[in-house]
Amino acid sequence: MFYNTIEMPEKNFGVVAKVKNKVVGYLVGFIIPYDFNSNYHFSSDVFMYVHPDYRGKLLAKRMAKEFEKWSKDKGCLEVTLGTITEIATERTKKLYNKLGFETVGYFFRKKLN
Repeated sequence: MFYNTIEMPEKNFGVVAKVKNKVVGYLVGFIIPYDFNSNYHFSSDVFMYVHPDYRGKLLAKRMAKEFEKWSKDKGCLEVTLGTITEIATERTKKLYNKLGFETVGYFFRKKLN
């Protein structure tokens, strides 16, 4: 994923949050054509991570805003962010809603082990 981000920056996004030369967060995303019309695209995150010591300190907000700006600059019609890790899910939902993202649908998981 990181290789694709570096090699194809026109379709892949990556940002790293650093504090005192220490990586404390990152966000990776990409552009996807709509199934019904490949002339239109949207962007979606693959994953976002913020070190526990830095959660609630605006890093996630800044990375999300940078991803949103990149998506808009690339001509995307919408941008999606999600959470599937069960880490501060309600807090993450509140942050995304505060940033103007609406909650749409559900994500379902079934563990196979």
